[in-house]
Amino acid sequence: MPKSSETVETAEAIETIEVRDADVTFEAECLTYECGWQATPSTDGAAVDVECMSHTGRTGHGSFRRLCTSFALVVRNE
Repeated sequence: MPKSSETVETAEAIETIEVRDADVTFEAECLTYECGWQATPSTDGAAVDVECMSHTGRTGHGSFRRLCTSFALVVRNE
């Protein structure tokens, strides 16, 4: 996980925090009424795009909602 550190001043004290980022997960879902198709979540955005294009080729559905999700773990350094 990529890490970054930052010094933060709070009312109690000056603290150092460490932020660890997780990989980004890409997802997509078809917006055609009552279709329900969803791409397999992946850390590879291009793979999700290819799944969308394949779905369009099979069904003619061309509208998708795409999501990019990431998580961060914040740890106080004591």
